[in-house]
Amino acid sequence: MADRAQIRRRLLLRLFGHPLTVGLSLLGTTSVLTPLFFPVDAPIPLFVGITSLAGAGAWVLLRALYGADAITTSIQQDIEAEETTSAAAVLDALDAELSADDDPRDEELLRDLRRLLVAIQEQGQWREHVNRAAAEDLQLGLNKLFEGSVAALRRSAELARMSREVRSDKARESLAAEREVLLADVRASVEHVARLVGELEILATRSDDTGPDLSRIRTEIAASLEAAHVAVAQVESFGDTTSDARRRMLAAKKHQEKQ
Repeated sequence: MADRAQIRRRLLLRLFGHPLTVGLSLLGTTSVLTPLFFPVDAPIPLFVGITSLAGAGAWVLLRALYGADAITTSIQQDIEAEETTSAAAVLDALDAELSADDDPRDEELLRDLRRLLVAIQEQGQWREHVNRAAAEDLQLGLNKLFEGSVAALRRSAELARMSREVRSDKARESLAAEREVLLADVRASVEHVARLVGELEILATRSDDTGPDLSRIRTEIAASLEAAHVAVAQVESFGDTTSDARRRMLAAKKHQEKQ
């Protein structure tokens, strides 16, 4: 997840790590230090050194003033691409795990969610119509919503596996009820993201003459963040419930072994 601290670190690295900045800095430092180690006249190397260092600083300042937004957008896209690549294998494994049972709903929800997030990434034009802070907040909310939904689907797979292992009908019913609540939460998240994709598509194709509907995008951002917080809180609360279900499963097994 691309946070602001990570973006800021990469921005500074690109500003100060640009080949022209590095080259001028090396030239300036070498020129300033040359009279200390070699018997040469000091004025010329000192002039070259100070000029080069001043040029490096001026280049960094110009890029920071006039190119920071473009660099930040590029950094965000790079981070999102890296996260997508690293998470693909994990999500593929989860997809295979969800496909192990006869209920196709959970893997279909995961696939729908992944397709929607890809659509949002491909609609990068919407970033041009909102300020940078709003774009970062919206992306952060979407990331949280996605992570919460994936956690809920992973919990759903665990509950399905537990349900197959127990022999008590009452325990299976309890596990199935908990799983239904999780799937309903994920389905609501998928529907919300689908609506947001439509809004972003409209925003991306909006004419610059009419201007972006900032009120609507602020509402969508607030709704996304609120949904993300609710999803994460619900997944965390289900952790305790699942622990209780696991204890009930073990107690049922022990009772069956005694009989």
